[in-house]
Amino acid sequence: MGSPEGVTDVHEVLARVHRDEWSRVVATLARRFGDLDIAEEAAAEAYAVAVARWPLDGVPPRQGAWLTTTAGNKALDRLRREGRRDDKHRQALMIDRASSEPLGVPGHQVGSSRLMGGLPPSALWRRSVL
Repeated sequence: MGSPEGVTDVHEVLARVHRDEWSRVVATLARRFGDLDIAEEAAAEAYAVAVARWPLDGVPPRQGAWLTTTAGNKALDRLRREGRRDDKHRQALMIDRASSEPLGVPGHQVGSSRLMGGLPPSALWRRSVL
């Protein structure tokens, strides 16, 4: 680990890079992904990674390029996560629409009216949804 003086230098570099590169990184990402919110959030995440890593690993020679690459990776990760989430929601809706009866309560038999207070399964399901 570097000396406290080296850490101070890294923090000064981070402050300068933030001042000089922030708008360039955000503009590049906004142009690439077409979404300013994603661009700003990804840039902020990249700076957070830089704050954590640069004091330990050293300052990269091309800080702006490092930040842009890291932020781009963060944005791609987010878009992939959201895409998978949306696919899972669509699949869940298809399963829900294909099923005429609820899946039931774990550990109980769906057809047993005794376990559901004498109500048929569809009535219990409607009651829990409402």
